[in-house]
Amino acid sequence: MRYYSTNKESSLASFKEATIKGQAPDKGLYFPESIPQVEKDLIDNIEDISNEEIAFRVIKTYVGDEIKEDDLFKIVSETINFPIPLVKVNHNIFSLELFHGPTLAFKDVGARFMSRCLGLFLKNENKKVKVLVATSGDTCSGRRCNYSLSIRQSKSCAGETIDNTWKKHSCNRDRREF
Repeated sequence: MRYYSTNKESSLASFKEATIKGQAPDKGLYFPESIPQVEKDLIDNIEDISNEEIAFRVIKTYVGDEIKEDDLFKIVSETINFPIPLVKVNHNIFSLELFHGPTLAFKDVGARFMSRCLGLFLKNENKKVKVLVATSGDTCSGRRCNYSLSIRQSKSCAGETIDNTWKKHSCNRDRREF
């Protein structure tokens, strides 16, 4: 899978490149070249498949072979190791409650996945990556917990530096070493 910039002025990027860069050089967002179709078997048997397997099979099409399957399954399993209930809103509308994670914010899912991918990609590299996040103010500490690799933080949470070291946060419940 390749990713293009929404501004369409940067070259295509791999999943790894897009994950590490975060934003395309032309300031656009990375977007997949295509949206893969979910396997019919997955849809037909979804009630008999674990949440981890569902997530793994869906995300694998976006990651391709850039992360070994065993590593990707581990990342996915760690990402969604809390309840994500499907709640009935009315007779034909359902909602996934994504706020049951360690910081009680829906961003736990995305932030946990991305921080683990970054950790894997940077594991054997001697370089720093800045993680710039935006917040409405209510979930900043949650992302700091998920990107618990930061060594520098500002009040707005912008410009946190990942350098493969650990900084403790009070919300840390799943310590990771890099």
